[in-house]
Amino acid sequence: GVSRMLTHGYNRARNAIVRTVFPVISGYDLADATVENLTVDGNRSENGYLDGCRGGGVFLSQASNVTFKNVTVRDYNGDGISFQQTTDVLIEDCVCHDNKGHGLHPGSGSVRPIMRRVKCVNNEVDGIYYCLRVSFSLTEDCTLEGNGQDGISVGARDTDHVIRRNTVRNSGRHGIYFRQGDEARAGHRCLVEANVLEGNCAKE
Repeated sequence: GVSRMLTHGYNRARNAIVRTVFPVISGYDLADATVENLTVDGNRSENGYLDGCRGGGVFLSQASNVTFKNVTVRDYNGDGISFQQTTDVLIEDCVCHDNKGHGLHPGSGSVRPIMRRVKCVNNEVDGIYYCLRVSFSLTEDCTLEGNGQDGISVGARDTDHVIRRNTVRNSGRHGIYFRQGDEARAGHRCLVEANVLEGNCAKE
C-alpha cells in the first residue's frame, strides 16, 4: 500500500520499480513553516537515487509560505532542495553542494519563489533548474559554481523571472541557459541583469 495518491504514471515498459527512498526533510500540503540553521548530509553512496520531481535532500509539494534559512544540503543522491506546486517559498543564505542532481529545483507551477544569497556548488547537473511553469521568481546575489551542466537553466513555460546580481562560474555547459522550445513553451518575460558569468562551458 501507499500512504499518498500517486501523481505520476509509473509504466512497466519503462522498468518502473518500487523501493524505499525518500527526502531527508519533506513537507506536503504545508503552510507557514520555517526551517533554519540545519545541515542535511545525504550520504549518497549508501542511498538510492531519487528524482527531483518527487524528492530531494529537502522537498516540498503543494506548500505555501515556507522559508529555508541557513540550510545546507550536501551529498544527496538527487537534488539538494526541490519544491513543486508551491507558492511564496523563500530560500535564503542556503548552500547546496556536491549533490547528484540539481542544487535548487523549483518546479511544477511554483509561483513567486525567492532565492537569495544561495550557493550551489559542484552539483552534478544544474545549479538552479527552473523545471516547469515556474513564474514570478526572484533569484539574486546567488553563487553558482562548478556545477556539471548549467549554472541556471530556464524553460518549459517558466515566465516572469528576475535574475540579477548572481555570479555563475565554471559550469560544465552554459552559465545561464534558456532551454529550446516552441513559442508557447519558452521562458518568456525574464529580466537578466548585472550577473557575472565567467569560465563557463568548461566541458562543452
